[in-house]
Amino acid sequence: MVVESMSPKSNLLSESSDLVKSTNKLSHEWLDNMDKHITENVDKFLCNDIKEIYFSLFNKLKEYRSNSCGFTGFSEFLVFRLLYYKIGEKFEPLKRGRKDTYPIKFVSENYEIGQNIKIKLGEKKRFPDIYIKRNGELISIIQIKIVIHGGKEQITREVETFRLFREVYPDVRGLFIVFIKDSFTEDKKEKLRDVGYQMVVLDGNTTLFKDVLNKIT
Repeated sequence: MVVESMSPKSNLLSESSDLVKSTNKLSHEWLDNMDKHITENVDKFLCNDIKEIYFSLFNKLKEYRSNSCGFTGFSEFLVFRLLYYKIGEKFEPLKRGRKDTYPIKFVSENYEIGQNIKIKLGEKKRFPDIYIKRNGELISIIQIKIVIHGGKEQITREVETFRLFREVYPDVRGLFIVFIKDSFTEDKKEKLRDVGYQMVVLDGNTTLFKDVLNKIT
């Protein structure tokens, strides 16, 4: 008996069952509700609130599978959408690159923002967690860490990266966000401060997050 292999264009793969459709609806509704919550409260969130929102989901995952290993992306989602609504302009999502792996940049009348999109720095390239352009010029990058766990080497990489950005874009601003203050020593902060980073530790911080974003937009 000859068995035909299924291609990516197979109807079996392109058509969704009612079960898949209902499951997709649940996940979409969760994200839509979270995004609505962000836009309704964008000017109210304290820095510590952002940390608490992240860890509420982080800890809930442990109830379902004993740990949260592999859970990534939600911290960047929170910061990105807060930035999106803080700017307050009407953004158009634009796809880039290969259709199956494309990143998306968001463009408004005055701004462009994106996540993990290549930025050329002379002969080199870097992928900041979030970048902000205003009127076509790169004005800020944001790096996001849950906790500083890589020691001196991790901080050295961040310092070298931001120095490279400053060589090509002398006026670029950097925001370094850390969710948990454990292991983020004064020595590490000083190294980042020396190269020009603005830093914010969310843990226990009662500053309004909108005020942090105001400084880089």
